[in-house]
Amino acid sequence: MSSGTTSAWFGGRAGIGNPLRGAPNTVLLPHLGYVTEAGYRSMYKQVVEDVAAWRAGSPMRVLTA
Repeated sequence: MSSGTTSAWFGGRAGIGNPLRGAPNTVLLPHLGYVTEAGYRSMYKQVVEDVAAWRAGSPMRVLTA
């Protein structure tokens, strides 16, 4: 994250009484940026490609440590 920004998961909503709601210089946004039709189409296409390549014996997008 860049300076002054942070991301946190609190296991639920920042409801009434949550101190984050009144924190200065704070913007609370839902994590919904990936939920678009175009995003799902892209992810689905890549999953299908990955499975087909794996079944053919030539895996794609392999993660290594």
